[in-house]
Amino acid sequence: MLDYRIATFLVVCQEMNFTKAAQRLKITQPAVSNHIRQLEEYYDALLFGYEGKKIFLTKEGKMLYDAMVSMHNNQIYLMEQISQAKEEREELRFGVTHTVGEFIIGDALEAYIFHHPEADISMKIADTHELLVALESGNIDFAILEGNFQKMDYENHIYSSGNLIPVCSGHNPLAKKSVKLSEVIKERIIVGDQGFCTREILETVLEEKNLALKDFRNKIEVSDIYTIKELVARDCGVAFLYDKSVEEELRTGELAKINITGWNVKHEICAVWKKDNLFSDYYKNLIEELLD
Repeated sequence: MLDYRIATFLVVCQEMNFTKAAQRLKITQPAVSNHIRQLEEYYDALLFGYEGKKIFLTKEGKMLYDAMVSMHNNQIYLMEQISQAKEEREELRFGVTHTVGEFIIGDALEAYIFHHPEADISMKIADTHELLVALESGNIDFAILEGNFQKMDYENHIYSSGNLIPVCSGHNPLAKKSVKLSEVIKERIIVGDQGFCTREILETVLEEKNLALKDFRNKIEVSDIYTIKELVARDCGVAFLYDKSVEEELRTGELAKINITGWNVKHEICAVWKKDNLFSDYYKNLIEELLD
C-alpha cells in the first residue's frame, strides 16, 4: 500500500495545482502542502518549482514521480492478480491505436479468447497520447502503438511493422502511372484528425522533405479510417494509410496504390509498458502469445 503522502504527490503531479489536488482528494489545501513538505523533508529535495503562480516538477520531483508511478501500477496489477487467483480467472487490460484495433489485432485476439475462454478482456482504442496517459495512470497494463513515443521511458517489444502507402480511387489517373510526390501534392489530402497516428507519421515524413499538409491543394479531416477510405474510393482525394488497413480495397480495385518515386515509409508497431514493472516478463510472454 502506498503512503498517503505519495498518493497526494501523484494527484498534484496530475493536476499541477495544489487547490485542484485538494478538491480531488477532498482535503484542505494546507494539508496537501503539508504532505508535499513532509516528502521533501524525507527525500531532502525540492519536488516542485514555481514560475509565477504555476508549479512544475523539479528533476528530483520527476525522478520520484517516475518511481512512484511504477510502484502504483505494480500495486494495481498485483491486487488484480491476487483477486484473479482467488476467483481463478484471468484479466487482459490493454489499449491499441486505431489501425491496430480495426485491422490488425482481430485474429490474435480471437486466438487468445479461444485459448483463455474464462478471461475478462478490456481493449481500449484511442490515439497514442491517450493510451500513454492511460498507461501512466494504471488504467491499462500495456498498449500496442503505431505512433511515436519516447522509447527511453518504456519497455517495448516490436509487435509488427507496416508500410504507410499513398492511395487513391481506382479510377483516379494517379493509379495508372508512376509519379513524383510533387504531383500528389496537387491533390486534395484526406487525413485523420489530430491524434491519428497515420497523420502524425505522415507529417513527420513530410517535414523531412520540407513539406506539410498545408502544401496539398486542400485538406479534409475525418475522425475514422473507414470514412477516409470511403471518401478516397469516391475520388474525393488521396490518403496515406497503412497497407494492412486497405488490403481488401486494393484487392477489389476500389482503391489503388499511388507509385510515388522513392516513397518507402516503414513504421514499427510496438507493444509498450512502463519501465521498472514487476510483471515485465509476464507482459513479454503475453505479447509473444498475441504474436503467435
